Amino acid sequence: MKKKKTKLLALLLAAMLLGGGLSGCGGAPAQSAILPKERVSQEMSSSQESSDKASQPEAASPPADSQGAGDASAGPNSQELELPSSGATHRSTARERIERIRAQKKAALKAKSAASNSSESSKAPASSGASSESSKAPASSSASSRSTVRDRMKQLQEQQKAAGSSSSTASSASSSSKSSASSKASSSSKASASSKAETQDKLRVGPSLEEIAQLIGLKAEVETHRTACVVDVDEGENPYDVTWDYGELYDAFVQQVDWDLLFDGDYYIQTFPGLAHLYHKDKALLLRHFQTVGIHEGRQGCAQFNVAAYQKNCDPKIREAFGDSYECYYFYYAMNQKTQKKVVATGNEKKQLTTKLTAMQRSELENINKYRAEVGVSALEYDAELSALACYRSYIDALEDWDAHDWIQADENQDEIDGMILDVLNANLWGENTVHGYPQTKDYALQNGPFNAWYINYRYSQEHYDAMIADKYHYVGSSNCYVSNYEKENPEHPRAGAVYVQFDVFVPSLTTPTHS
Repeated sequence: MKKKKTKLLALLLAAMLLGGGLSGCGGAPAQSAILPKERVSQEMSSSQESSDKASQPEAASPPADSQGAGDASAGPNSQELELPSSGATHRSTARERIERIRAQKKAALKAKSAASNSSESSKAPASSGASSESSKAPASSSASSRSTVRDRMKQLQEQQKAAGSSSSTASSASSSSKSSASSKASSSSKASASSKAETQDKLRVGPSLEEIAQLIGLKAEVETHRTACVVDVDEGENPYDVTWDYGELYDAFVQQVDWDLLFDGDYYIQTFPGLAHLYHKDKALLLRHFQTVGIHEGRQGCAQFNVAAYQKNCDPKIREAFGDSYECYYFYYAMNQKTQKKVVATGNEKKQLTTKLTAMQRSELENINKYRAEVGVSALEYDAELSALACYRSYIDALEDWDAHDWIQADENQDEIDGMILDVLNANLWGENTVHGYPQTKDYALQNGPFNAWYINYRYSQEHYDAMIADKYHYVGSSNCYVSNYEKENPEHPRAGAVYVQFDVFVPSLTTPTHS
């Protein structure tokens, strides 16, 4: 018995160290029947009372020189600091934070614009500085260092323009000295032209099957690297979810398409309400999601085009070329309207054909299902709409400094919760596991949060583990890692300057474009 206990303790400590010494369970799974509002409140309260008595996994103590990690874990406390009845509260609202973010972005844009104008006034003539012009960093409206599609296309166009100008100059020079040109000069000219052609060939953008087939198999970093699965909700080009970046060639194709043929913002919001809730129904962000995630998943973006219907009715040569790389069909249809507009592209097919997971989400799903297999329970199915709401849970907790399951239990949020779960999912039961880590600095949270093995945190807490293996649940959605400054005065975490958050959410049944 003593050996067993020692072994379990060793495993437990190892698990916590895997989480970077910062992991902590933010309370027992909140499970409540979503019926009338009164029932929600009652059962949430009951669940919270039981979670107060639940034992939590021991967290490894952070070393003294751990970059100021601060408090590592949040217990499932139902007692929060009481909000004052009047005056300013200690919790900033989402609106206030978003306004701050916008102000910061506006200031950054103004500074970049001023720097750009200064650079323009002192720039040498274009004829003597083609390489300098092509390498100039484009102005960006984002605080993020990642360039936008528009920026990349501008760079590409400038490079191509510079290459064309150089090619034209070389051609004129060759023509004027044709009678006296040596074979060495001719050889050098051919080598130069060949090199330029090879460079342009790497970014071959066009409507043919062969050109569009270049996109098959491209992956974004978030599909392969956990470090790309973190969301800084205080800044960045997209504070609501991770950024899917497939590289310059893909972005170049995106710029060539008339997206009005494929995407209608209102239709997308109506068809994917969970995703729309995460993105605050921002049509520009939803279009970006459709371009970089939705078309890979075979999502229907407008009433006039369903990729499954088009795939079934298009020329067999197109199916042979693209297989099930759904994104290629969207590009081909939009870039070949003269020949494709008459192909039947509507029907009763599904509005979403598959789901793309980030590296973090895939790891969570695989390991939860391993736990279920160990006890003979059927595997959970992953749902994209449920996943979007899991991301929203992490986002709102990180943004507004909510702890554990406090947001979902707060009376002022019940209308939104009912709308999310009843109206979006048509589900009558909701369970959630969460980790909230509280380091002293956001840099530390950004560096270490993504490496947390969330499923291990939940494995060594009985109530969290019970939620993962419960046979009443059939669907799961997982969030990525959301990070923010922590501005709340919390006596349980007095040194906390930042927070990282992750959620897994579970339901027994739902109605979404991929499941019903």
